[in-house]
Amino acid sequence: MKKYSILFFLIMFLIGTDSFLISPLLPILARNFNVSAANSAWMTATYAIGFALFALVAGPLSDSRDRKNVMLVGLIGFGLATLLCGLASNFTLMLIFRFLAGVSASFITPQVWASVPRVTRDNSSRMKLMGVVMAGLAGAQVLGVPIGSFLALHSWHMPFFVVAASTLLLIFALWRLLPGLPPVLGSEKQKVSKIYAKLLKNRSGMGFVTGFGVIFVGSIAVMSFLGTWFNQDFHLDLAQVGTALLFVGLGQFLGGLFGSHITQHFGNQRWLRIAFISWALLYLILPFMPNLPLTVVVLALIFGINGMTIPVLVLTNQNTAPEVRGTMSALSNFSMYTGQAVGGAFAGVFYSHFPGYFGISYFALVIFLSAALIYWRSGFWKVYKS
Repeated sequence: MKKYSILFFLIMFLIGTDSFLISPLLPILARNFNVSAANSAWMTATYAIGFALFALVAGPLSDSRDRKNVMLVGLIGFGLATLLCGLASNFTLMLIFRFLAGVSASFITPQVWASVPRVTRDNSSRMKLMGVVMAGLAGAQVLGVPIGSFLALHSWHMPFFVVAASTLLLIFALWRLLPGLPPVLGSEKQKVSKIYAKLLKNRSGMGFVTGFGVIFVGSIAVMSFLGTWFNQDFHLDLAQVGTALLFVGLGQFLGGLFGSHITQHFGNQRWLRIAFISWALLYLILPFMPNLPLTVVVLALIFGINGMTIPVLVLTNQNTAPEVRGTMSALSNFSMYTGQAVGGAFAGVFYSHFPGYFGISYFALVIFLSAALIYWRSGFWKVYKS
């Protein structure tokens, strides 16, 4: 199982890194393509839009095909689209190639999750491998932005070229190490439309999925312009921005690594109350931080709570429809990346029209309070048992 652990970790790390590495590049790319800060946010949003639009299609389609082949095709498309991002000569082409990278990624990550039960023999090894996959995503969230910052010290093209080259190596590793994973018997007969129709009638499930996506609207809005904010208001150069964001990301990594002990102590219902209250207070005070160290501490706490809470929310989504976990995962991915697209698009507007980080921070505050209301109206504290 060790070879699958390494392979799946690297795939999830690479896809996650590509999602985040563009954040510190936005000021450079905005100047290079001669666009405003508000419009530069679309380079983040179009990736998420591509993923979100095709996530619902990619998941069900892959159930009737060999998952290894689906992943190979997805990685080839992802590597090519990322290479083209590094070669983009204007803003329009960059948006097109980022969109195609997101589309390709939507055919990869669902296959990793779905392949775990196929390459493990028992529940214990399955849970260990699931943990490795989650670690890949968490590591990308910690290192994706700093990697983008440090690679861009040479040229803004470099991060995209490195990701594309890494993808080529992973294509070869996947081809050699992963066995064929043909569809299970009868999967080709599943009527996806009926599964989705049933899920759409699940009031609690749809409420939880919606709330999950709304949380990502706020989180991505805050993350998208941190590099720009640190550069303009704290006068950090690219390397210093990468270092500051590394400490911010470390909060989420530690939250994900050790958060289960805390959430299990409080129970899922109590913890989610604590999380929403903490988020609200931290976003309320974020714009008033007098210096960079305190700002980084507050942001690390915010994203640390993210790391502790997201696994609880993912488990909640799965438990509302355990008989169709794969389809629910597709809906969750759709919700998450739709939230990322909306958050990335709105972030530029609020950053441009308000001083400092007041606009984005208070936008996130309203968004997280709205998510809390959605979870309450959907019955989280009544129907979900810790």
